Amino acid sequence: FTIIGLNYTLINRLQVYTINNISGSFGYSWKETDLKNWRVNPAFLTVTRVPDHLLSQAFREKLPSNDYLRNIFSNTIIYGENIAYEFKSRNKNTWGDFKTLKLGLEEAGAILKGVNYLYRQVSNGEISPIANYVRLEGDFRTYTNRK
Repeated sequence: FTIIGLNYTLINRLQVYTINNISGSFGYSWKETDLKNWRVNPAFLTVTRVPDHLLSQAFREKLPSNDYLRNIFSNTIIYGENIAYEFKSRNKNTWGDFKTLKLGLEEAGAILKGVNYLYRQVSNGEISPIANYVRLEGDFRTYTNRK
């Protein structure tokens, strides 16, 4: 089935900072068999904005000397895609021990960096800042039923 996700988050710590986060995704989920599931998101987008005028003066003064805070409280655009696979050794509703394996791969930034290159050629402007990463996930679990 098709999955469309939209989300808006407002984080407002009064008189300290405000973060606006808008995200959306488009994807598909299907069962290959009773034991194998797939989820593919060919597109997801997250735009984070930290309005400078909504940062307190004390908080603004901490940012230059703290890389961790500066990375979190910065404007960011993330565009990417991901895929996840799940295998179960037996159906959950069946009695007995079973195992699950979940694997995931996510990439962000490559397509948007290409779009940014073309945009610079046409307009001398820039889409900024762009997050760029690859993430691999793995989760193996074993479940034992006791009588």
